[in-house]
Amino acid sequence: MKKEQICSLQLISVRWWNATAFYAVTLSNALKRAGHIVFVGGTFGSPPVVESEALELPVLSNLQLENKSVCGWVKSYRSLLNFLNGNSIQIINAHRPEDHLMSALVRHKIPNIFLVRTVGDVRSPKKNPINRWLHINATDFFIFSSQANKARYQNVWPIPDSKCAVIYAGVDTNRFAPPDGKSSLRTELRIRDNEIVFGLVGRFSPVKGHSTFLKAAAILVKKYPNCRFIISGKEEEISKKELWNICISHNITEYVKIIGKQNNVAQVIKALDVGVVASLGSEAICRIAAEYMAMGRPVIATDVNVLPEMVIDGKNGYIFPAGSHELLAEKMKIFMQNPETIKSMGHNARADAVDRFGLPVFLKQTEQVYFNLMTNIKGEKS
Repeated sequence: MKKEQICSLQLISVRWWNATAFYAVTLSNALKRAGHIVFVGGTFGSPPVVESEALELPVLSNLQLENKSVCGWVKSYRSLLNFLNGNSIQIINAHRPEDHLMSALVRHKIPNIFLVRTVGDVRSPKKNPINRWLHINATDFFIFSSQANKARYQNVWPIPDSKCAVIYAGVDTNRFAPPDGKSSLRTELRIRDNEIVFGLVGRFSPVKGHSTFLKAAAILVKKYPNCRFIISGKEEEISKKELWNICISHNITEYVKIIGKQNNVAQVIKALDVGVVASLGSEAICRIAAEYMAMGRPVIATDVNVLPEMVIDGKNGYIFPAGSHELLAEKMKIFMQNPETIKSMGHNARADAVDRFGLPVFLKQTEQVYFNLMTNIKGEKS
């Protein structure tokens, strides 16, 4: 039997490429590839809109929902209302707080459109009368990117389980798959086959815990001279020079490679034996952890937000308290002492990535939310 087609508008009002943008664009593309009609709404020239256009997703790019001016807000309201009146949209999925309020106001002008709010950032909702209406009355369903996000919201606005679900961000397990052959990056960096490589991939920002990672490295090298460390990411609040100065201060320069941002993340992960997420905060969605796992790499991660939900301690990796370089070093030591666990835990990590975070799972769970909303309204009308 042919699956019913869904027509949705995915609103992504973010002016940079972050985890929320990744979640929304990945979902939009998955829906399109499954035969659904998808429009992406956002700000002209913003990374989510540019990426959506590259994926040949139809976009509504004259929205500036994060605009604080009354004139800009009214203009965006009218643009969104006109768009909805001219298209048979069934679902509005708001991925940002700015999208949420606008969507709630507009959908009340047009019958039979459902409002879904996907919560993929770490901000808690504010407790005020507008948010009470928005969360209790105006929204049909909430999707949370993690149990941690759900709990954070429940502490402010108790949302019944019948109106919410946790759906983890999807990862392309075909693109990110256990590699065949030798890593060209390891060869380029002159890393030997008998050396065990721990890697941290993420923007150069204090929240990502690079200092914790390097301090742990300084402990490990004293006992295990065959360990190596790779750091890859874009320079933002921290420069490559600042990270290198930490290496110098701990006398670990011969063990560490800082390679900056690489276009092909899969090639970086291929060079690693173990992936590390040392973040001190953020991580309501953790794209890199899912990519590590999909490529068959065990993960050592902090106990922050979604990470303990993704990394099952002792099965596909290990969890340690955020900021504790001593305990990170202890987890690293387990792999140095028992290198065979890299393969066994990596196998588990790959299986978990496919079963829990693969794109088919991500798509199916979201489709089910949409179908249930539309089925319920049909049932009420009959």
